Amino acid sequence: MQQVIIKRVDDFQGEGEATNYQFSLQGKAFEVDLNNENAKRLQDALGEFIAVARPVNQKARRTASKDLAEVRAWAESNGIPVSKRGRIAQTVLDGFREYKSALKNQGPTV
Repeated sequence: MQQVIIKRVDDFQGEGEATNYQFSLQGKAFEVDLNNENAKRLQDALGEFIAVARPVNQKARRTASKDLAEVRAWAESNGIPVSKRGRIAQTVLDGFREYKSALKNQGPTV
């Protein structure tokens, strides 16, 4: 029988017991293993921002297939190549969200 032991060490110091911390910024997720001292440094650095931040629902959002059809139609009408089925590139989804946001911010037209 084989036993595998995983030991987390502080990413700054390369030694000592550590805990895994995960965070995200600008839509990009990160993780770091920190000992107690470095974890406190991280919490102190972010503390004032966390104090005024709003919590975000962390459940993964899935786009409904009718929404994906709208994305595909928008992409095709704008000359952006997109497949009829399967995954849509994140850059296309981001472009569509920007388009929808711009429409919403325009307000009603007369």
